[in-house]
Amino acid sequence: MLHIDRFLVAELDGEIVGTASWAVLPELDPAKNPSIEIQSVSVREDLQKHGLGRQLVEAALARVAEFKPDQIIVLTFTPLFFEKLGFTPISKDKILYKLYKGCMNCSKYDNPLTCPEVAMAYAPRPRATDGPA
Repeated sequence: MLHIDRFLVAELDGEIVGTASWAVLPELDPAKNPSIEIQSVSVREDLQKHGLGRQLVEAALARVAEFKPDQIIVLTFTPLFFEKLGFTPISKDKILYKLYKGCMNCSKYDNPLTCPEVAMAYAPRPRATDGPA
């Protein structure tokens, strides 16, 4: 399986009840660190609203910190959930590389720019060992 190391799962009694994953997005500017997309965040419906989704996203954020990303993005139908985790809405124009890579073949919507998913970004805080920005 491709990039299995980029998936997190939550398990309850031997059953997968939640997931989160991430992808490193291409960066055209060699002076920038990569952007990371958090993807496939899902929690079984009867277990939602108990903090499991938050734990999965926070674990994904901790895992991607090693890449020292300039930004971490999501495309989501649940922007309030991600707002509570520190993500802020951004224009889809700022992530055209993601739209081109992942959304151009979507059969649900005519145009990635009119898709109802909300683009959001999280700007990681520099760690004490990172030095000045």
